[in-house]
Amino acid sequence: MGSLIPNPMDQEIVFRLNTVFSGASFTAIATHRDPDGLTVFDPSPTKKLSRSARRIGAYPQSQNDTDPSHPTQPGRRNPRARWYFFLDSLEALHDPSGTGSPTTAVAIKSALQKAITNSYPGKNIVGVVFNATYATTPPGHPSTVYLEPDNTSPGHVWQIGGTNNHVLCLTLICQHHIKGGPISHQNNPGASESPIPNLPWPGDDQDEN
Repeated sequence: MGSLIPNPMDQEIVFRLNTVFSGASFTAIATHRDPDGLTVFDPSPTKKLSRSARRIGAYPQSQNDTDPSHPTQPGRRNPRARWYFFLDSLEALHDPSGTGSPTTAVAIKSALQKAITNSYPGKNIVGVVFNATYATTPPGHPSTVYLEPDNTSPGHVWQIGGTNNHVLCLTLICQHHIKGGPISHQNNPGASESPIPNLPWPGDDQDEN
């Protein structure tokens, strides 16, 4: 998958996401409601994607300068901060169709909201499978990050065997990398939150520098 936050942290993020969006962890996220009555991934602007990732444990374990594969880009420290910074950047990005489409952050939250609220008629959603891949930017177009095939109708729902159980498959198309150099990220707790029990990793409530 190349190097986003950087490699091998990409694979760790995908692993963590696939873990917390399956089995008992998926059920815990799906049934959780904050004091404001909203889910963790409600499309409301009050639920920031970076904060949701912090809350469910979907972050790199390392907080150190761990990018020996990129000696030409020194100071790429704290992969955890870089990941949160990347998620925040999705609030201003759209798919290649332009600003008429939802932002990538909204598209991700909307897709996850639909999965955890089981809003696919006739299909029982039991998990989400994540992937990330890289693509070149067509000539004359700005580089962006978006959900495949687009932010308006993202992902694909696949049946598991002969059952009515299905999984949502989401692939993030990345046409550029996170900028080089040190990055910090301040914790941004929402005004109405409560802990999500029974997840494999703890939430991250500290500032990342």
